[in-house]
Amino acid sequence: MEIYDLPSIEQRDDVRVEHTIKQQQEYKLIGKARRKPGMTLFSYNTQTGEMKPAEIEKECTMTFDGNVSYKSKVKIEPHCIYGQALNLKNWEKKINKMK
Repeated sequence: MEIYDLPSIEQRDDVRVEHTIKQQQEYKLIGKARRKPGMTLFSYNTQTGEMKPAEIEKECTMTFDGNVSYKSKVKIEPHCIYGQALNLKNWEKKINKMK
Protein backbone atom coordinates (compact mmCIF):
# COMPACT_ATOMS: atom_id res chain seq x y z
CA MET A 1 0.00 0.00 0.00
CA GLU A 2 1.45 3.30 -1.07
CA ILE A 3 0.71 6.55 0.70
CA TYR A 4 0.70 9.65 -1.45
CA ASP A 5 1.42 13.06 -0.06
CA LEU A 6 -1.31 15.39 -1.35
CA PRO A 7 -0.60 19.12 -1.49
CA SER A 8 -2.66 21.24 0.88
CA ILE A 9 -5.25 23.67 -0.42
CA GLU A 10 -3.04 26.63 0.47
CA GLN A 11 -0.31 25.35 -1.86
CA ARG A 12 -2.59 24.85 -4.85
CA ASP A 13 -3.54 27.98 -6.78
CA ASP A 14 -6.03 26.42 -9.18
CA VAL A 15 -8.58 25.29 -6.58
CA ARG A 16 -11.79 27.28 -6.78
CA VAL A 17 -15.24 26.55 -5.43
CA GLU A 18 -18.14 28.04 -7.33
CA HIS A 19 -21.76 28.02 -6.38
CA THR A 20 -24.34 29.72 -8.56
CA ILE A 21 -27.66 30.83 -7.17
CA LYS A 22 -30.61 31.29 -9.48
CA GLN A 23 -31.99 34.78 -9.08
CA GLN A 24 -35.62 34.94 -8.17
CA GLN A 25 -37.92 37.34 -9.95
CA GLU A 26 -39.77 39.59 -7.58
CA TYR A 27 -43.16 41.08 -8.25
CA LYS A 28 -44.17 43.97 -6.09
CA LEU A 29 -47.41 45.88 -5.90
CA ILE A 30 -46.93 49.39 -7.21
CA GLY A 31 -50.34 50.64 -6.17
CA LYS A 32 -54.08 50.23 -6.37
CA ALA A 33 -56.64 52.79 -7.40
CA ARG A 34 -60.37 52.75 -7.88
CA ARG A 35 -61.57 53.81 -11.28
CA LYS A 36 -63.73 56.88 -11.26
CA PRO A 37 -66.79 56.77 -13.52
CA GLY A 38 -66.31 58.73 -16.73
CA MET A 39 -62.52 58.94 -16.36
CA THR A 40 -59.90 57.34 -18.61
CA LEU A 41 -56.58 55.93 -17.41
CA PHE A 42 -53.65 57.52 -19.24
CA SER A 43 -49.91 56.83 -19.25
CA TYR A 44 -47.04 59.26 -19.73
CA ASN A 45 -43.58 57.99 -20.69
CA THR A 46 -41.02 60.21 -18.94
CA GLN A 47 -38.22 59.42 -21.40
CA THR A 48 -40.03 59.89 -24.72
CA GLY A 49 -42.78 62.28 -23.59
CA GLU A 50 -45.48 60.10 -25.17
CA MET A 51 -49.01 60.32 -23.74
CA LYS A 52 -51.59 57.65 -24.53
CA PRO A 53 -54.46 55.71 -22.94
CA ALA A 54 -53.14 52.87 -20.77
CA GLU A 55 -53.60 49.26 -21.87
CA ILE A 56 -55.96 47.41 -19.52
CA GLU A 57 -56.34 43.62 -19.31
CA LYS A 58 -59.74 42.40 -18.11
CA GLU A 59 -59.95 39.07 -16.31
CA CYS A 60 -63.21 37.22 -15.72
CA THR A 61 -63.48 34.70 -12.86
CA MET A 62 -66.32 32.66 -11.45
CA THR A 63 -66.73 32.33 -7.67
CA PHE A 64 -67.94 29.28 -5.74
CA ASP A 65 -71.39 30.89 -5.47
CA GLY A 66 -71.71 30.92 -9.25
CA ASN A 67 -71.29 34.67 -9.49
CA VAL A 68 -69.04 36.21 -12.10
CA SER A 69 -66.46 38.78 -11.01
CA TYR A 70 -64.25 40.95 -13.16
CA LYS A 71 -60.77 42.25 -12.39
CA SER A 72 -58.81 44.77 -14.41
CA LYS A 73 -55.03 44.99 -14.52
CA VAL A 74 -52.96 47.67 -16.19
CA LYS A 75 -50.00 46.63 -18.33
CA ILE A 76 -47.12 48.38 -16.55
CA GLU A 77 -44.52 49.80 -18.91
CA PRO A 78 -41.07 51.00 -17.80
CA HIS A 79 -40.55 54.74 -17.21
CA CYS A 80 -44.29 55.52 -17.25
CA ILE A 81 -46.54 57.54 -14.95
CA TYR A 82 -50.23 56.58 -14.76
CA GLY A 83 -53.24 58.67 -13.85
CA GLN A 84 -56.92 59.24 -14.51
CA ALA A 85 -58.29 62.19 -16.45
CA LEU A 86 -61.40 63.14 -18.36
CA ASN A 87 -59.57 63.45 -21.67
CA LEU A 88 -56.06 63.81 -23.09
CA LYS A 89 -56.08 67.60 -22.79
CA ASN A 90 -56.75 67.40 -19.03
CA TRP A 91 -54.06 64.72 -18.69
CA GLU A 92 -51.54 67.09 -20.31
CA LYS A 93 -52.47 69.77 -17.75
CA LYS A 94 -51.92 67.33 -14.87
CA ILE A 95 -48.52 66.31 -16.23
CA ASN A 96 -47.47 69.95 -16.65
CA LYS A 97 -48.40 70.62 -12.99
CA MET A 98 -46.17 67.70 -11.91
CA LYS A 99 -43.13 69.03 -13.78
